[in-house]
Amino acid sequence: MSMKGIHNFTNFNDFHHMANGGLSASHEDLHVFNFNEISKDSNKSTPLFKTNFYQIGLFSSVLFEVSYFGKPQTINQKNVIVMFKPGQTVSFSKSDPNAEGYAIMFKEHFIDWRLSNSNMLRDFSILNPSFNSVLFLEDEPFNDLLEIAQKMHYEYRLTLNVSTLNILRLYSQLLIEKINRLYSQPVKSNFTSLQYKNAQDFKTLVYQNIQKTKSVSDYAKMLLLTEKTLINHFKQSTEMTPKDFINNLIIEESKALLSNNATVDQVSDYFNFTDQAHFSNFFKKKTGKTPNHFKKS
Repeated sequence: MSMKGIHNFTNFNDFHHMANGGLSASHEDLHVFNFNEISKDSNKSTPLFKTNFYQIGLFSSVLFEVSYFGKPQTINQKNVIVMFKPGQTVSFSKSDPNAEGYAIMFKEHFIDWRLSNSNMLRDFSILNPSFNSVLFLEDEPFNDLLEIAQKMHYEYRLTLNVSTLNILRLYSQLLIEKINRLYSQPVKSNFTSLQYKNAQDFKTLVYQNIQKTKSVSDYAKMLLLTEKTLINHFKQSTEMTPKDFINNLIIEESKALLSNNATVDQVSDYFNFTDQAHFSNFFKKKTGKTPNHFKKS
């Protein structure tokens, strides 16, 4: 593979074009489709990519390998939920061209899932890029979710006026709530909604700009916050520092690139380290291995 870094997609149609899926979205913030609508000639594998939108796939049956931050997982069964999230470094290879089910793709602003209820702060962990993105279900809960996806698909094929989009927002919110309940991640409540919002906005900016800057101060300026405020809000919300989050993301993405045949020098350049030695020292300090040792393991 020639090293081209990580491909970034900001709209649905460019993403579909990358995979040769033969699909076209009818709205820039939401796309709902049935997997039988995908071209049988779609690519069997993809390069490393990120998106700025979410994708929730509900597979009645499927066989493929998906890799998040360079960690592969083979999926070969029915009743599986697979989620791609903004900022995740993802690639996948398909073994089964006859996948059955639906996909819902949406931009973050289509649903304000972070602060939808100021009296009950909710951590929608299924939409957090650092959490597991695959969920296996029994027939009954999966069919419940599938029914929602079917209704969304029906609505999406209608004229997308204000009324239809409002219905789709409600269905999307319902789908997310139900999946989040099945995922059963505890909700932290020792921080305010503003702290949580600033922490989530910081994560989003880092996922989008990690190749350009590693500076906490830069991200604080983007958020119109002081660096001290950002550090305090992030630590309260996540129990880690912003710098640790940035460093951890660089390590995860570096591993993904190295696993996909990028050279150490290419990864060093990709993240704008001063030189290969600086990157190698950083990588070894965080992982206990040099990048070359990691590539060989």
